[in-house]
Amino acid sequence: MEEGFLTFQNNMITRYGEEYAEQVDVFFQRAVTLANSGLLESALQDLRFARDLMHYSNDKSVCTLIYGLMAQMHCDLGQIKQASSCYDLGLSFLDVNDEAYFDEVETYQRLKESIDRRSRE
Repeated sequence: MEEGFLTFQNNMITRYGEEYAEQVDVFFQRAVTLANSGLLESALQDLRFARDLMHYSNDKSVCTLIYGLMAQMHCDLGQIKQASSCYDLGLSFLDVNDEAYFDEVETYQRLKESIDRRSRE
């Protein structure tokens, strides 16, 4: 059964991966706009949808951004367990070969400090 899903997923990525990548970006950008407007719950919904679409995208580079933003919003909402989970997932997608790697590591370090600080409140 699992092999059937992986075949399906790979076929979807091959055939429609670029279109899914575009949709991931649309929902990510909308989530950023919503978050900047203070609509964190709505932004989280869009990020969850972007994350789900990511399974069929041929561009996984935005994973760290999605999970980082989700972690920050959960932290802002006082949902520390969820923030930590999103932080850990985002961290696992960091790619040492990516030219933005060191910037992303720095961003994730600040995020970890924010989560740790909020957990002590």
